[in-house]
Order: sequence, then structure tokens, then C-alpha cells
Amino acid sequence: MRFFVFFALTGCSLIFDPSKVSSSGCPLTPERCSAPDNARSICADTACSFECLEGFRDADGMPGNGCEVACPPLVSPASLTVTSRPDGTTLDWRFSAVANAKAYRLCTSVSAGTPTCVTIDATSCGASSCQTQTTGHPTKVQVFGQVQAINACDGASVEAMAARTTGFTQRVTDVTSWGSDSTCMPMPSVSGDVLAVEQSAFCSGSGPFGDELWRSGTFEVELRPAGMLGPNAMGGLVFSSGTRRIDVLVGTQTIPVGQGSTIVRESRNSAAWQFLATSGAALVPDQWNKLRVVVKGELWSVSVAKPNEQLREVIRYHDGSSTNAAWRPGLHVLTPNLFAAGRMEFRNLTLSSADELPPTGPTSQSWSFSVAGAQPPVRTTGSTGTQLRYEPCPAFTAAAACTGPTMCTPAPGTTCARVSKGAISGGTLTFDLPTGLDTRQPWNLRFRFAPAADGGYSPGAALAFSAQGALLESENALDGGVRGVNGRWGQPLLADTWNVVDYRFDPAAMTWTARLNGQLAAPASARFPPTGWDKHVGAVMIGGQNLEVVELWVSDLTISQ
Repeated sequence: MRFFVFFALTGCSLIFDPSKVSSSGCPLTPERCSAPDNARSICADTACSFECLEGFRDADGMPGNGCEVACPPLVSPASLTVTSRPDGTTLDWRFSAVANAKAYRLCTSVSAGTPTCVTIDATSCGASSCQTQTTGHPTKVQVFGQVQAINACDGASVEAMAARTTGFTQRVTDVTSWGSDSTCMPMPSVSGDVLAVEQSAFCSGSGPFGDELWRSGTFEVELRPAGMLGPNAMGGLVFSSGTRRIDVLVGTQTIPVGQGSTIVRESRNSAAWQFLATSGAALVPDQWNKLRVVVKGELWSVSVAKPNEQLREVIRYHDGSSTNAAWRPGLHVLTPNLFAAGRMEFRNLTLSSADELPPTGPTSQSWSFSVAGAQPPVRTTGSTGTQLRYEPCPAFTAAAACTGPTMCTPAPGTTCARVSKGAISGGTLTFDLPTGLDTRQPWNLRFRFAPAADGGYSPGAALAFSAQGALLESENALDGGVRGVNGRWGQPLLADTWNVVDYRFDPAAMTWTARLNGQLAAPASARFPPTGWDKHVGAVMIGGQNLEVVELWVSDLTISQ
């Protein structure tokens, strides 16, 4: 700012600018001080100086070349993980390196405690990652961390926080406090970093591995069904919240659980376990497989990886009861065989508060069969594998109630699956729901079928069902017609006759509709889900239960949204 002062002296006026008054250090030029490259000039304490513009730094301390180093904006480290050392007293933190970073600031805390921060010189890092250690954290509790990159201008990365994580490798060898749901005695043993659990036949045992509750997170563990007893055991994770438990178990393909090799089930108030969702994904015996469970509110994602394979999501379960639940996790072993003990081994148990779900899978799938060659992804239960045949669909007539000549009958040349189930033999053909199908929203089930005259079926047999209950049952003397999910049709099912069944479930509106050969089930206003049902059906099974006798031709099954 310039000041103009007027003096009246003998008729003369004197005008002067105080900024041009000579000083001991600053020049008399209008600019007062000249600035070097990438800087702005300043005059402090009667001496010329300069300061660097934002994004530049004077690295060599020589005024002549100004602020010669540019400091480009930084991005956050893309990852942050923490693992527990075998002695349990030290945590190893690892995060990805960032180009042009001078240093990193890592802040860690236990649960909701006050963070402790350290600065790490970037020259101590590798080309792709950095690693440091912290001590003094309690074991079996959630540990939080965040990291930011610092550039040469002491500016922090634009995203101050990288992936927040409580992820650390919990020593499975600490999980030795095992209990059981019955009088059986699980026997855990430790060898190096491997925890092995052997159980007697028909036993369910578990052990907690944490002292805190988790509302969401990612839980991973490696499993190995080991030795001669391995194929008899299922292993995985169990989550407890008050009086409710949710179990995620995986076994080999030979495991004698009809619903699948991968199962999600629940128990309330210590009552019997009920199946929630299933999959055919299985473990490879005597090799290390991986199981990952991501919990995010009411969403439960289950992924399985065989040796040398990537994790693949096999179940996405929507559980309305767990939206606000807090879970205490643990390991679980099940030996479902009535006559054989089992053995499951665990290692590399990892916990993380990250709750990123895998990309959404398919929302619909149609199954068609072929006489020869690869078959679609369906699975058999019981001994159906020896009594399942893929043959050209027979040219049966359509049921009298069909509204069109091609509505019930498969197209010419279509291949059918013929499912045989005896009173004490055989089993079912199982169709898993597509992983991307959101069972909170309306979805559909449709398939064609024909009872076989030479096989027959028991009165009241469940021709189609899920872990939640019967979808389609044959008539008996009391019903006077076919029934399914609280509805009934007065029409009979005739042998060697084609039928088509259509279901539409709308859990959001708590309604459903079911049509057999075009006719709506009565009562049309039946509510869905019926008592005892969960809105996540999990899988559709065709072919009878228990001592029922069923023989069906099946084609053109579609589950869609």
C-alpha cells in the first residue's frame, strides 16, 4: 500500500512513498525483492528471501536455482495388512509403496483406543512395499491401522487413510479351548503352526479365537482334511451372537451331508442346526484349501479355493436377522457320519475389518442336459450318482390342464435328467441358486417334469424341495391334489405325463404365487414365506426325501431374477 503525504513549505509540496525509503537490506526497486524459479519473494528482517510455491521444494539450499524439486500430488498406499508374529507379541505391518513418497505415517490403535503414530523413511522400503513392526498390542483383539504417504514437500497423500484394517494372522495354535454340542470329545493338537482336530463320529465341536465381537469383516482360514479320517470331517468357521450361531462348513465331495459340500446353517437357543444355504464346492483331501467368509450387515459371502486356484464365491446369503448383530468368531469341525470319526487341520487364520464383497455373480441360470459330454453344474446327493441318467426326453403327452400344446412338453431333441430315488437308495438332483441372485427381491423358479410309470412315486412325496421345506408334493388321500408351499391344486399328477411348474417369490412383499400347468394354486392369497421358511431358499432339490420313492424326468429348469 502506498501513502502520500503533503507538506506545505513556502508554497512547495513534497510527495514521497515510504516503500521506497532505503533500508539496510531491501532494495529500492518497486518489486523490492526478486523471486527465483518456483518461489515467491519476501522481505523479512530487512533482508530479501523467498519461499517455495506449493508443490515445490528447495532441496539443495542454493538460492540461485530456487525451488528446483517438484512435489507431485500423492495417492494413498493401496493396501495395509498386519500379521501376528509366532510369539504373539509383535505385529508386522505391510503396505504398498507410493511413487515420490519421502516417508510414510503409520497410525495404529487397539479397538477404540488412542492411535500411536510412527514415521517411516521411504528409503528403508522396497520397490513395491514397506514393512514395520509394532509391539505391546494385546492378542486376540481387533487392531486398527491407517497409513498415509508424505512427499518431499511434507504434504500428505490426498487420501489420508489407506484400507483400514484389523487384519492380522491369529495363531490357530492358540485355539485349543474346544467344546462340543454333545457328549463327544474333540481332541485338538498342535504341530508347528498347524492345529489338528480329531472328533468321533456324529460330533460337532468348536473353539473361539477372539475376545471381541465383530459387526462386519473378512475371515479366512486354510483347511486340510487329513489322512484316512479327513474325508469324514467338515471344517470352517462359526459365529456366535447371543443365543444364535451361524456355521460355515466345507467338506470333501464324499461328505455324507445331503444338502452340499459347503453349507451355511444356524442354531437358535442351542436348538438343532437348520440349513440356510448350500453349495457343491468341496475340499481336496490331504491338501491345503482356503475358506473366506465376508460378513457385511445381512450379507454373508462364502468363497472357497482348492489348491492352486483363486477364491471363488459359492454362496451369497441374505440374512435379515443379522443386520445389527455382533459376532464372536471361532473354528468349527463337524463329523456328520454316524459311524466314522474325522480329522481336520487348520492354519493361517486371518481376521480383517475390511468387508468388501466379491463382484456380483450371475442373477439367473438355466440348466439343460446332454446325452454325452460335460453336464451343467448340478450336484447329486445320496447315491443318486449311480441312479441318474441323461437321456432324450420321452414323447409323453402334456397334462390336460396345460393351456398350450408346447407349454408343458420339452422341445423335440431335448435331453432330460432322469432322477431315481428308492425307499432306501438313491437321492436327489440339486440346483444351487446363482450367487448374484438377491433373495430379498422377487425371483422365479420354473421347470418341466414327468413322473415315470415304471418307477412311480410315493403318495405325498416331495418332488421338489429346499432346506426350508417342500416346494412341490404329489397328491395323497388327504390332499385330493398336488400341493406346494401352502397352496394346492385340485388336478392330479399322472404317470408318463408332462407338467410345468412356475413359482414367483416376493419376500419384500411377503407374497408368492405358484402355477402348475398354468393353473394358480389355491388359495391365491397365501403368504410367503410360510411358517418356518427363510427367504433364502439356498438350493432347489428334485427327487424325494427319506423313505419316499420317486422317479422323475426333469428338463428346462431355470432360476432367475
